Amino acid sequence: MRFRSQLSGLIGLLLLLGACSSGGDAPSQTTGNTHQGTSGQGSNLVSASGSAQGPDPQRVLQWHLSLAEFSPQDTTQSSSQTRPLYDLALGNLSERGRGLRIALIDGTVDSKHPDLLGRLLDSSAICCDWVPLTQQNDPSNAGPGSAMRSKVAETGHATGLAALIAATENNSIGGRGIAPAATLISLNAIASGDDSRLVQALQVALGSGASVINNSWSPPDPNEGGSRSFYPAPQAWYSALDEAQSKGRSGLGAIIVKAAGNGGAALSPSRLRSDSADSANYDGYAQHPAVISVGAVDAFARPLTVSEPGAQVLVSAFSSQTNSPSLSTGTEVLPSGTSSAAAMVSALSALMLEANPGLTWRDLRWILATTARPIPGYDQPGISSAQSLLRSHGYHQQVGFGLIDAGAAVQSAKSFQGLPPLINCLLDAEKNAPIITRAGTGEQLALPWQQVAINRENSKISFSFDLAKAQCPIDRIESLMLSLASSHQDATGLRITLISPLGYGVQFAAPRDCAHTVCTNLNQGFRFHSVRFMAEPAAGRWTLQISEESGKSIGTLSRLQLSFLGH
Repeated sequence: MRFRSQLSGLIGLLLLLGACSSGGDAPSQTTGNTHQGTSGQGSNLVSASGSAQGPDPQRVLQWHLSLAEFSPQDTTQSSSQTRPLYDLALGNLSERGRGLRIALIDGTVDSKHPDLLGRLLDSSAICCDWVPLTQQNDPSNAGPGSAMRSKVAETGHATGLAALIAATENNSIGGRGIAPAATLISLNAIASGDDSRLVQALQVALGSGASVINNSWSPPDPNEGGSRSFYPAPQAWYSALDEAQSKGRSGLGAIIVKAAGNGGAALSPSRLRSDSADSANYDGYAQHPAVISVGAVDAFARPLTVSEPGAQVLVSAFSSQTNSPSLSTGTEVLPSGTSSAAAMVSALSALMLEANPGLTWRDLRWILATTARPIPGYDQPGISSAQSLLRSHGYHQQVGFGLIDAGAAVQSAKSFQGLPPLINCLLDAEKNAPIITRAGTGEQLALPWQQVAINRENSKISFSFDLAKAQCPIDRIESLMLSLASSHQDATGLRITLISPLGYGVQFAAPRDCAHTVCTNLNQGFRFHSVRFMAEPAAGRWTLQISEESGKSIGTLSRLQLSFLGH
């Protein structure tokens, strides 16, 4: 099966994310001559010899780097109503991603793009049926009806992300990337349409020394053939993520960044029903503590309606019309939606690791969340956002803990002392006892699940359990994992909610329309990841509520596990 990309019109399993904003973004502009490139086949960095030195001509258009230096070519964009209001808050940071490798699991990056010369580690022999560009198959030669339209999207999307992350600085070409001194690794895992290629790409990225791995793709969105159903990832993907945690960056953990997805309400067949939209909760590839899930906002910090909400969304970054530094070569597409938002977080992660190479994957994630800026309109705990102990402005499943603040994140990274050792408290309903692990030492304590309510009339079940009685020593939660399986043949009527001892809640699933006749069930199980409870203590009574509200299917639970990770 083939993946559907932004321009290809081909439907497949995974999509490149490039949806438009909800409006009001700064405009996208590119200048320059058309360049028809062919991909290099060498094993070393592509030579940058002969490149000019001097200011980047499109730098003044890159409002996301600096509003102070933004100078729109269209004077109408200078008014208070149309001028961008936010940037990445880079300030005068000297960090450029030096010595860091950033892998892009995406389409093929055009290694001959003039603003990427010297940035790209050749990937032709690394992964995933990579096909070198030639004069015959160069995407710039593809017409609207050409079979090469898929390559237009795959290469254009990947090249645009690469330029956004690491386009060369002061080479008199285009603009510059957020981490212009970083090295890029291009892993074409999307075109084949084979999920196993994603696992292979992740493994190759780790083996190639990638410190940061960007994933600007997701399962298919509702407007592109997606079913708004659970899309489980293979166990091999989770095993690769475990390896990224334990072995990446010499044991400090690789940084895995993933786009939340562009299947939000604006792309729903029924725009008046939020439960008809897709949710990042249903993307199995994002359900792991190592994955930093990123939502999208525009230049005014307005959340994109297409940005998928999810309990695992950590932070947000900018979306469409970010003026990716590039020439109009025919092989780049200015990425938008949560694609560019994820790329920005990947680039920022490289800056943070340059500032403090000793950060663990947990440290970096914690810093991103604790330095995030509030989103206007989503910053009133209990009203427009969920209350949070981590951030006074609260948490929202569409934007996470807020908009990234690059300057604050890098400064915090420089002095960060590191989180205490990780503790994992696992509650398993089948084993009827918690398993508590601290710093690699396991201990079992008896704690039966207490079923406190069964209402057969409305098919609602509540489970209550007290982690204080289990002596779970987590003072501050970092992540929470819920794994469950049921016999429901149609799981789209399930509502799954977890409420903390403080009364704060998170929703993992909600009743929704299904675009297919038969939607994915939970017979084989599904896992959910949440960052919503970061900084809360584990002690106290937690309540898990599961209800079937559609009347379509009756079933029983066959597996129920809750894992609390923290310190």
